[in-house]
Amino acid sequence: MGKRFCDVTVETPDGKRHTITVESESVYDAAMKFLGRSGAAFPGDQKLPPITNETIFEVRPIYKVPQKRLMEWANKKAEIFARSRKYRKWQ
Repeated sequence: MGKRFCDVTVETPDGKRHTITVESESVYDAAMKFLGRSGAAFPGDQKLPPITNETIFEVRPIYKVPQKRLMEWANKKAEIFARSRKYRKWQ
C-alpha cells in the first residue's frame, strides 16, 4: 500500500472514541503513529488516551469521491431502478 491518509480510532473503556488522521504506509504504521502521539497534547489535537495491551486500533482509509463521478454513479443506479420508480435521476 502506498502512503495514504487514514483515520485511526481508539475507544476508551468508558466508551469515548478518540480519532486522529495520519499519513501512513500500512495499517500497522497508522496504528504506530497513533501510539506515538498517545498521552501527549499537540496544538489543535485532543489529548489522546493512554494505551494498554487491550487497546484495539481501528484504522480506516480515507477515500475521496469527486462530485462528478458520484453523480455518474447515482445516475447509473437510477437507470437500473427506473422501472421501480423508487429512484429518480439526479442532475
